[in-house]
Amino acid sequence: MIENTIWTSGRTPFQVGAGGQKPHALVHHGIKIETRGNSGREPAGHILQIEGQHCLPDRGAAKRTSAPIGFGESVRRTDHRGYVRSYATAGSNQVGIADLSYPESVTVERAVSELVLEIQMSSSTMAMDIGGARRKPYVYRRGEFDVTPPDVPCAARRFDPGATIAVSLPRKVLGAVLEEEEGVAATDFGPLHEAPADSDLVLAICVRLLKNAQSDAPFGLLYDDTLIHALILELRREAAEEHGASIHDPHTLPATLLRRIEDHIDNTSEESVELKGLAALAGMSCTSFSRSFKRTTGQSPYQYVLKRRLNRAQSQIMQTKEPLAQIAFDCGFSSQAHMTTLFQRKLGVTPGQLRRTGC
Repeated sequence: MIENTIWTSGRTPFQVGAGGQKPHALVHHGIKIETRGNSGREPAGHILQIEGQHCLPDRGAAKRTSAPIGFGESVRRTDHRGYVRSYATAGSNQVGIADLSYPESVTVERAVSELVLEIQMSSSTMAMDIGGARRKPYVYRRGEFDVTPPDVPCAARRFDPGATIAVSLPRKVLGAVLEEEEGVAATDFGPLHEAPADSDLVLAICVRLLKNAQSDAPFGLLYDDTLIHALILELRREAAEEHGASIHDPHTLPATLLRRIEDHIDNTSEESVELKGLAALAGMSCTSFSRSFKRTTGQSPYQYVLKRRLNRAQSQIMQTKEPLAQIAFDCGFSSQAHMTTLFQRKLGVTPGQLRRTGC
């Protein structure tokens, strides 16, 4: 029979109750998971069939469960265990730190009692859902990170393999470093919960904490505590910087959003980049987006895309031996002739002349 096994599906935790021999189906918008009890061959609650990517329990089919677990327990669970290369604690407050490696086409879900910082150690494409705020697929670069508040469900759908370092920061650790002022809780990092951010210092601290944990460094708890303290302060500084930028001029685009747009342009270089697609990425109307984009960059979206593609083509022409026609295609130009015309108009030189002279 089906045992009392907790599953997490989509953003909703549910508990499968004991009793019943036939498969237990959970359906949402045509997406189905079937579980069947222990027949001697499958473990209790073993998933037999999965159709689709996200699902929620059918009404009345399952009872919601409560209370997020600790991060350490989360990474040791069966559905995460295969992705954990190492897990250890750092500092006097036992801050959890995990070295994780994920395959492609996997969705990882969790809701834990600590604030979790997860920083990407390799470039990969992911679609995040933090607290129900679903994001479109985004190409993460090494060093970009997400911050999930305590007790908030988080789901990450990975489209290709990736490696991350995850650091869990308990409330008491955050509270000891940060004073709650002007109604802002120590667990509230504002803009960092809404979009990826990056910081060389955050990356360096996370790498050092992991190395210390893996090598049992002789520097002791005090050294790790100092690193953790610096990490929390840097996160708060990043949050304040992002928040301050948006307050300073609400009609400009935040730096994190501009980076996302740049990545979108670079990763769709073989096809047309349309204004409505860029506006949708920013969650704005075409008119509002165009206005904010020009205030931020000093250029229209069309001018910005063209300049970025010309710069990319210029770099490839000078640094590679790829045929010019291939470079034109890779960089989003309709043909080599189209690229040549734009080079002459904007740079005063043809691609062939640039390759021959190297300047």
